[in-house]
Amino acid sequence: RNLSTIFTPDQLEALGTQRSKVTKWSDNTIKKGLQMRFCMGTHAYNSFRNDGMPLPSIRTLYERVQGIKFAPGLQHDVVEALREKVWGLKQRDRVVALLLDEIQLREAVEYDPSLCKLTGYVTLPIISPEKTATHALVTMIRGVSSPWKQVLYWHLTGSSIPGKGP
Repeated sequence: RNLSTIFTPDQLEALGTQRSKVTKWSDNTIKKGLQMRFCMGTHAYNSFRNDGMPLPSIRTLYERVQGIKFAPGLQHDVVEALREKVWGLKQRDRVVALLLDEIQLREAVEYDPSLCKLTGYVTLPIISPEKTATHALVTMIRGVSSPWKQVLYWHLTGSSIPGKGP
């Protein structure tokens, strides 16, 4: 089997050199590394790296993730990564609980360079968007028989979500 069907060009370059560092990992290699790290955990991922598999370090993965846009609403990239993770899980580990949580935030408006805009205002469409957020409404899933959880959806809110009466 041809190695180029398994590895990206920068991984092939890393295999052909004695250097342990690649100048810059490609976006495809970072994506592959994140998927592998997400599926197998940090210990197994580092074990593959220590055995010579040409993969970015955990630190490199984390640094590159900082630039990913996590805008309010459904996290489409996370859902795609979860699809990869679930594919590799045993049937019993695919059982999840859906969690809804509201967390209190420090009221602040800040510039988010990944979104190129000011953040900290209410983002839930049913609430006035001019208000500064004091809470976040978060929807996540958690493994029932395995210890993992992941945020799927979030919005910034005011002090409470208005409910509809009968």
